[in-house]
This record gives sequence, structure tokens and C-alpha cells, in this order.
Amino acid sequence: MNPSYFRLRLPLSEAKRRLADWLGVADLRGLVATDGVNAVRLACTPGGSWRGGALFMYQKEDWSVFEDLTGGFSSRSVSEWLPFAKTDELVFAGYNDAIGWGELVVIADGKVLRQFSYDPSNPETNVDTGLLPAESSTPLKTWIEVASFVDDDHLYGAETGWLWVRESG
Repeated sequence: MNPSYFRLRLPLSEAKRRLADWLGVADLRGLVATDGVNAVRLACTPGGSWRGGALFMYQKEDWSVFEDLTGGFSSRSVSEWLPFAKTDELVFAGYNDAIGWGELVVIADGKVLRQFSYDPSNPETNVDTGLLPAESSTPLKTWIEVASFVDDDHLYGAETGWLWVRESG
């Protein structure tokens, strides 16, 4: 598995506008109402290739959640996440169990509270700064703890939402 998502504590309408501004697009054109299973199918060509970068988005409680179906946001640095978050709370989390990679970024009030990145094939890029309250009992050590964070996050995952594909080419 390789789930990856980010969530912003804002209503979805505001979060979509902020995302469009951050990405430098006029708006998120072509949103398609769908469910999580069909989102992947709709984001692919008939031949099974991704049509472009794809996000499945939904509102859950007071968070806007963006599931990164194609993994393009996992390459974003903390310095890139900060202007997107502004002074709102942001969580980016993802892992890939096939390669043992995991990353977690937590931002609030314009400050990075937690940055953890674990990549066994590039240990020189690993980062471990800050600490979350929950880590007093289970500190992040490898991608496995990041996977547990993702898998246990009740805000991650929804039956229905909207798919946005930023077409390639």
C-alpha cells in the first residue's frame, strides 16, 4: 500500500480555493462527484495510466482532506507546505510499504510542529524534528509508525467526495 493525503482545517470550499492559489491554477476545474473506489478508475486512462496528478477530496468534521492518488505531493518540502497551511492546521502523511518509506508533517499557527521522514534507501534525507503529544507512548522511529498514524486517522477515508485530475501535457 502507498496511501498519501493531506488535510487542512478549513471548510472544503475555502481549502479548494487555497489549493488552487497554491498550485497557481485559476480553479479546480472538472471536479467529479464519485466514491473512493471509482476515483482511481476515473483518474486513469482506459489503458490504466494516470491521466495526471489526481486528488480525491472531501470534508470530514472541520477538515478538508485531499487523498493524493498519484503521490505527487509526497515530494513537497516543509518550506512548500508552510505557505499552503498559512496559520491553519495542516497534516501531510503518507507511506509506501513496498519500499519502507514514510513521512509526516504537522503544521499549526504557521509553525512546523512535527516533521518526520524515513527512507531506508536514502538515510541521509531522513528528518526527525518536533514531537506530537501521542508520541510519548509511541514515538515515530520508522515508516511503520507513520503507517499506523495514517491507518488510525479517523479523518482519512470517505465513502464519497470529489475527484480532481490535473491533466498531464
